Amino acid sequence: MLPISGTLSDRFGRRTMLICAFSLTGTLGILISFSWNYWMFASLEFATALLTSGSYMSVFILGMELVGKNKRVLGGAVISMIFSLGQVFLGVAAMYAMNFRILLRILYSLALVTVAYIWVIPESFRWLLSKGRNKQAVEILFKAAKVNKVQLSITTVQALNKCSESSGTNVPTHSKTLSVFSIRSKRLFLRLLNCCLCWFTMGFVYYGLSVQSVALGGNKFANFIWISASEIPACVISYYLMNRAGRKLTLSCTMILAGLSCFVYEFIPPDAIILRIFMFFISKCAISISFSVTYVYTTELFPTNLRQGMMGICAAFGYCGSMTAPQTPLLARLMPSLPVILFGGISLLSGSLVLLLPETFNTNLPDTIKEAKNIGRTKTKQKETAA
Repeated sequence: MLPISGTLSDRFGRRTMLICAFSLTGTLGILISFSWNYWMFASLEFATALLTSGSYMSVFILGMELVGKNKRVLGGAVISMIFSLGQVFLGVAAMYAMNFRILLRILYSLALVTVAYIWVIPESFRWLLSKGRNKQAVEILFKAAKVNKVQLSITTVQALNKCSESSGTNVPTHSKTLSVFSIRSKRLFLRLLNCCLCWFTMGFVYYGLSVQSVALGGNKFANFIWISASEIPACVISYYLMNRAGRKLTLSCTMILAGLSCFVYEFIPPDAIILRIFMFFISKCAISISFSVTYVYTTELFPTNLRQGMMGICAAFGYCGSMTAPQTPLLARLMPSLPVILFGGISLLSGSLVLLLPETFNTNLPDTIKEAKNIGRTKTKQKETAA
């Protein structure tokens, strides 16, 4: 469903898919709380899972496409932190609303608020430009300048007005029907495969460590809340690292750190509980940083017309990893340390392969396939010319 929702978002717009998905999810979620048999409950849960699978993608990409290149990392960090706060709220709500029907009504009623986004949040101006709807895109830019109290130069205003007048006249017809299945670039295809492995690793290790955390003991609600809250510092750290070390190096190093921490964890004696918990949180924090970086990095690697479709494919692999993770405790029957060793091994592998991807730090979001293919090549050519 994720690739399909991504393709629909690339065709009909980020905001449109976001509002439709959340409003339908909220409605079905409230209906779940009134389920009178198992089959009604299971079928509605399945439907909501399909609808919400691409919702976060729409939110994240809309946020990334509405800000400039200097604010993309900050925007990604803020969205990730709000996501973590949502998990904390879920834990608190579950702690006090012991009846699952009440809990569902509390949580899903919040999704219905997104209907108001029609009047509050603009559509992605990058998506509008890619579809030839220049006039609407220019109106959003003028409104943004007014809200931020930015005085546009006469040259900029004239350029925007000219762009508005040429709405729909300078966009190739095929750009409106472009899909992820139209990729003919070997470079982008290999980039997609690398990103898919990275996302699978994120889902597998992140949720695998969460499954392993039940061995920590204590109140399950408190554990969930604290583990969720621990991801907020990881988002802050990822913000500073991405702005200084870049996306590629930050992602590679944190994934390798998570892998090494898993291996070290297995060599710590079982009676050294505090040290084992410390190493566990190091690996969890490292993989959380990787998760934050991956969202921003993947967004910057693909063109506007394919962006959410590509993100959808990558996220589908991430979901495969998260679905596989709960089965890892079964491997402990063969060897107790096998699950954590597996987490460490795949983290090291994926972290090393990330180094093959181009760096996107301080670059504009690519709007065309050609621009996406040239990421990381422009600077190299400039250096060769200077030499």
